[in-house]
Amino acid sequence: MRLTRLVPAVLALFLAALPGAAQDAPAIPDKRLIVERDTDFPGGDIRALYDLGFDACRAACLSEPTCGAFTHNGRVDACFLKREAEARAPYTGALSAIVLPVPQAALQRAGARAADLEFLTENDLARAREEAVALPTRHFPGVFDAEALLDGANAARGRGDYEAALAWGGAAIVLLDTAPLWADYGADALAVTSQDPGRERGLRQRALPAAVNAYLRAEAAPQQARALRVMARALVAENRGRASVPALRLAQDLQPTEAGAAALIEAIARFGF
Repeated sequence: MRLTRLVPAVLALFLAALPGAAQDAPAIPDKRLIVERDTDFPGGDIRALYDLGFDACRAACLSEPTCGAFTHNGRVDACFLKREAEARAPYTGALSAIVLPVPQAALQRAGARAADLEFLTENDLARAREEAVALPTRHFPGVFDAEALLDGANAARGRGDYEAALAWGGAAIVLLDTAPLWADYGADALAVTSQDPGRERGLRQRALPAAVNAYLRAEAAPQQARALRVMARALVAENRGRASVPALRLAQDLQPTEAGAAALIEAIARFGF
């Protein structure tokens, strides 16, 4: 094993694991990825690291200020940090990613939004952050642009295939990372049905992290309210109906509607104050 080449990535992972690191982390990741399967980014190398899995390769790039892209060769666990994606070439077994900084205004807004969610646990917020990190390695836009992905998601919903809607909508989130898309993803997760109960349960567990991510990214009250209403449904699905009451109350404060008032009254009747 090439230990000297492992140092940057191992140090990044060690620092991320420190108790204070999670507390100091922003509510949403300050960088996000667009990952491409079976693709190499030739050229533009900063350095190569060996004997690293994809997660460690990602951590090494995110800890390097000049790293704007990377390629991970899964055949030999080789990691190539790059200044940018200068070109593309097909390569079976490789995952390549473009790194995009999240605007400072979005980070500040997410911090303010997180302070509203006192009815959630620290673990809920951690799950949301983990979902934001994991989603780009689960859904790949491929050759599709955002419009085509959204059309695919809408068509899947129209035929009642919410698992396909998750795939199309998740890929759209990778490209756009907006509150409405995260809220759609949460609603689709709640609507999934499967002949495999374990798979259905696993997919539905994505709903709460998605709704939290929607709220953290919401730019205006209507987006906040919709995220909270999806969040409330997700909390009920996780047998946490009592926590749905403050979520619905905050949604109603932000955007009063007759349907919202009725949902709040029903939740209070079912779960109490």
